[in-house]
Amino acid sequence: RVDWVKQFTFVREQLGAQSPGYVIHEAINWSPKMRKWVFMPRRISSEAYDDVKDELRGSNKAVLVDEGFTTAKVVDINMASKDGLHGFSSFAFVPNTNDKHVLALRSVEENCAGDLDVCKQRSYLVVFDVTTGEVLLDEQKIPEDMKFEGVEFVDMFAKP
Repeated sequence: RVDWVKQFTFVREQLGAQSPGYVIHEAINWSPKMRKWVFMPRRISSEAYDDVKDELRGSNKAVLVDEGFTTAKVVDINMASKDGLHGFSSFAFVPNTNDKHVLALRSVEENCAGDLDVCKQRSYLVVFDVTTGEVLLDEQKIPEDMKFEGVEFVDMFAKP
């Protein structure tokens, strides 16, 4: 096992979320083409954690970090709507784009801090250039009111 406290602290500092603030990560991938880690936080806050307020701290940022965690670039994703309920839960690099374009899954958990009978969950898809933040396909709601946890491209023609 590897202790990643230093690496996560580095990313957290880049996002201005030092203690008592926090970052919640669900979407992290290594890009072999760019030779960078790509972090897309679910939530970012410069304030201490609060169950109710947390639902509104969804992130529209990506962080590109070099292999040694010495340099980083924070990229604002320029979506038409900056709804604080939406946060990244997963992403995959779009094939044949040198890992510059991503298909990202954004999830919403609304009114889920207390009574789960009123909790509403839904998910959205968005495509953008992770190096510039340019949106290529703005958020599209997935028709079912469900929270999806992952997205992946599969080459079904690849030989084992």
